[in-house]
Amino acid sequence: MVVFHESIERAASLGLFQERNIGVEGSIGSLFSGESVTDLICADHAGFIITLSSGRIAQLTLRDAQGKARIFAQFLRATEQSSGGFLGSIKGLLGTGAFKRDVAAVHARPLEARGQMQIISLTERAELQIWDLDWTGQYRFKGTVDFKDIVARELKKLGAPELEGQAENVATLDFAILEKSSDTREVATVGTEIPIDVLLLLKVGTSDNHDYLIADMVFEG
Repeated sequence: MVVFHESIERAASLGLFQERNIGVEGSIGSLFSGESVTDLICADHAGFIITLSSGRIAQLTLRDAQGKARIFAQFLRATEQSSGGFLGSIKGLLGTGAFKRDVAAVHARPLEARGQMQIISLTERAELQIWDLDWTGQYRFKGTVDFKDIVARELKKLGAPELEGQAENVATLDFAILEKSSDTREVATVGTEIPIDVLLLLKVGTSDNHDYLIADMVFEG
């Protein structure tokens, strides 16, 4: 259940005025058995982004088009797109089997249009999924990029002795979106107008013997 209080004072007075309906209540929607919320991030005008233990991602807004308090949630779905782009593969995820995903991190960044945000999710298998959305609840799936082979190839080029034979054992754990695109190599195309410049936290190796690396990558449409 989600409860929205328009002011801290109203929330704090709940204990004194239990008989009054002070907050607005709602729910995320239909959850799978055992599914729970694992993360919540702010998406500014587009509300909040919720990550569930299954890997599903939902948008949560607290006001309607007139500015009145209202709980609204919707799951961000991936739809089929044709593949394309330099060094990138774009694919849609369909069916209930796609819901179980190893999401490592989800972050948001503002777009040039007022009130619009871009949501980017990263899986441990080195996949990015991108959605554009706004405060009205409208969203558009941009695509999925699988860049694990690219990371493995770049690791082999390093020639570091400690990474020998470990380039295929890569897990992407987290990422940070940089404000401005740097001069790093373009590694994939995702159909987004604004380049996505990210710092990736990588774990290379096995569970018993591994190293952590930072990689700077640019995804440009």
